[in-house]
Parts: sequence; C-alpha cells; structure tokens
Amino acid sequence: GSSAGAIAVASHAAQVKPEICLDTTIRICEECFRQGGARGRLLPLLEAELDAILDENAHHIVNARPGLTALAYYELFPNTGPRLQSHFETRDDLTDAILNSSMFPFFSTNWPWRLAKKITSTAKDTDSILESKGIGTMLANFLPRIAMDGYFTVPFGRFGCPDFEMVKSSDRRRREPSFTENVLAMEDKVEDQLAANLAQAKDANIDRTVTISVFPHDSVFMTASSEHDRISPLFDEEDPIGQVQELLRCATQPLTHKEVHELYEKGLGDAERWVVEEGKRAKLRDELLRNEARATE
Repeated sequence: GSSAGAIAVASHAAQVKPEICLDTTIRICEECFRQGGARGRLLPLLEAELDAILDENAHHIVNARPGLTALAYYELFPNTGPRLQSHFETRDDLTDAILNSSMFPFFSTNWPWRLAKKITSTAKDTDSILESKGIGTMLANFLPRIAMDGYFTVPFGRFGCPDFEMVKSSDRRRREPSFTENVLAMEDKVEDQLAANLAQAKDANIDRTVTISVFPHDSVFMTASSEHDRISPLFDEEDPIGQVQELLRCATQPLTHKEVHELYEKGLGDAERWVVEEGKRAKLRDELLRNEARATE
C-alpha cells in the first residue's frame, strides 16, 4: 500500500483490530478539530497514534505474515527513486515506512518531505552488509532518509497503487540525478524505474493484482487494472464532480464520529460487493471448465 493505503495495509498486517483503527482515526480528527484543521498536523498525530497502537513486536508480526506485505514511498536521499519496502528490521523501521508513505508535501506536515533518522543496526549487521554489499551500501543504510508520499512511486495511471515489480529492486540502492532534476522529470523517472524493475522481477510469482482506491477508478483515470480487479466506490454518473469533492473533503478535513463510521461502512460495502461479484465470476469459470471437460470426453 501507499499513502493512506500504507496505513491500512500495515495496521491489518500487524493485526491491529479495525475497531482500534476507527478509534484512532476519531482521536486524530478530534485533535485536528481542536488545533484548527488537518493540514500540517497529520503526520505528528499519526506518529503518536502508531506508537500507541502497534505491538512491540509489530515488525516481526508483519515479516512473519504469509504472502507479501509492502509499503511504498519515494526516497529523495541518500538515493533517489521509488521504494517498496517489504522487510522491517525494527518496530521503528515499520513506523518510518508508514510515515514516509504518508508524507504528502505541504499537507501531512508543513514541509515538502520527511526526514527519517535511520536506526543504527548492530555490529553484526554492519559486518554482514560490508561483506555482502560493500561500504557504499553500508553508508547508505546508515544515513538519514529523506522521503515523500507513496503516491509518487508510480505513474499517474496507478493513482498511487504500488507495483509489485518494484519489490525486487527496492533494496538495490543507487545514485540518481539531483533532486531538482528528479522533480522536473519525476513521471519519466518513475516509468523508467518500473520498466527496469519489470525485467528484474520475472520470478516474483505475482499472479494477479487487485487495485483498491477510495476514489472511483474512473474518476481519477486509474487504468492500471481490469474492471474485475478493482475495489472502489461506484462511479456516480449523475454527479461525478460532487462525488469527488465529497471524497476529497473526507480525505483532507477532520470528520465527526458519525462521518468516520459512515465512511468505514461504505468502504466495507464496496469490498463486500467485489467479493460477491468475484464469487459469481469464480462459479462461471468453474462452469466453463466443466463444460470444456465434458466436450473433450
């Protein structure tokens, strides 16, 4: 996941109950109301809540979870490029990845990026890095990280939904052009990076990707997945602009207790609708296979 999706993915993977996540969201909204709005205040509040709700061994829980759990963010220093982190050394490392992915410039805080101090590994870890990857990689692993929102890790057509092909190269840190050059050509750089990752990830064993968005896919021109591989609100054909405006308000402004619970129930309904439709598609596929088997007998 990336951005708000990183929070959802990480909390689920760390076995935080949905009820706790709802209470956490309500507390953040209440504090934003008290302080006069959400802009510039979200990341410190999120960091405090993550510290309160994540288990002491949250990173072990996530790492041990079957399948792949990965959080996307865009790294500006010491290397430049999209990252999809799928292993977390410590609880703070997990928290950092969530915060990096949620750092939308001039909104999550009043800054364009987040400075994350790297947690120093043990002497044994240092020796291992030196032996396997060399001093350059070792230094990069110990330097502070400057990062920004996971939305910027993929081309516009994915609307922030991470590409699993990024996993293979996210640990291969390399030097890129300057930050200024990168900002001026971010879309081209992301596409080039993902094309290179695709060639390196043929053995990733990813059979299918289902994209999930809080906005209707059609409203944000999200074209990275087939219609049956999308979970999102239904597109409002009568008032598409009003629908997006309301969702943007929910994404950028503090909500009341009632609004938070209503939004959660709507998201649950979108997921349940997809599950029902997926069940119908599975039955249809099974029926077609049975018919083909009979035809060959």
